[in-house]
Amino acid sequence: MEGQEDQTGLDFRLTEDGARLEVAFTPVDERPPISLPWLKEALAARGLPVMFLLEDALAELFAKYPAAEEPFSLVIGERRDGTFAITVSADKMEAHLAITPPVGGNPVTTERIFQALEEKGVRSGILRSAIEEAAASGRAQSVLIARGREPVNGEDAQFHSLIAETKSRRPQVNENGIADYRNLGQLLTVKAGDPLMQRIPATLGEHGENVMGDLVPPKPGKDSYFAPGLRGTEVDPGDINLLRAAISGQPILVKNGMTVEPTITFNNVDLSTGNVNFEGTVNITADVKAGMKIQATGDVIIGGTVEAVTIDAGGDVTVKGGIIGLGESKGHGAEANAGYAHIRCNGSVSARFIENAKVTAGNS
Repeated sequence: MEGQEDQTGLDFRLTEDGARLEVAFTPVDERPPISLPWLKEALAARGLPVMFLLEDALAELFAKYPAAEEPFSLVIGERRDGTFAITVSADKMEAHLAITPPVGGNPVTTERIFQALEEKGVRSGILRSAIEEAAASGRAQSVLIARGREPVNGEDAQFHSLIAETKSRRPQVNENGIADYRNLGQLLTVKAGDPLMQRIPATLGEHGENVMGDLVPPKPGKDSYFAPGLRGTEVDPGDINLLRAAISGQPILVKNGMTVEPTITFNNVDLSTGNVNFEGTVNITADVKAGMKIQATGDVIIGGTVEAVTIDAGGDVTVKGGIIGLGESKGHGAEANAGYAHIRCNGSVSARFIENAKVTAGNS
């Protein structure tokens, strides 16, 4: 390599401050070709430090070298310190770091990075370990070095039912393991004054903070109130967020509230519905099948016919069709009465006709 360098007439040396690389050319008769790979090998063979090579100066060297008749010198390289750039996102919620490694110069230090962050005004959510790791590696590309705290948006108003979840109605099994397919359990009812629903007001949320230390406001939740005109209910005088039953009856969930219906309606009362026990009025649009029981604190209104059933009402019993029992059964006591319809009420009983029934009415 030394001989080849002598044949080229090129001499490489550092400037006095060691910051730049110069090449001096002395004309020689026969000149072997040179290239960028050859140049790098020549510099390494001479033990010269790695420098950042200047593209324009190299292009001039490669252009002059083949035919130059006069000596010339050029600065073809220089030491370059590592550089870095910090970018802050448009919403100021993140800051990223890019590091270019040094070429013969000094590396980027964590001190320089922290100083730059301070100058940019980045003071919140700084990820110190990410900065130290990037500086130690000497290079980085869009490394997250600061993250703001996102705001927590408020929650919309909520309405929580205070009525216990109703279990599915199913046949009741006695101590002997015998299932009663007519007794499916209690219907869901409430009494006047019972709590029905709790309103949880909307919340404002929590402020966040961007990497500049500025507060980021949250989006408040949407507030809403109990729906107007909720039948059979009232807002608690001492708590505007509590809805109570104003009457006894069946609670029905509606949007932003609950209503209480004093009347419960069925098509038929049979094995599909089970026996009915309701605090209020029971309205049956069709028939009541044999063997079923109806208990109501209010009226019982039946649009069709009644077979051998038991009805106990606190008000009136109105049957638009007729009451038709099955007749007296064989046996004694309860068995003998099993074929009859048993109607009892505190008010009046009315029907188109009554056969095979035992009727007790408070009025007529």
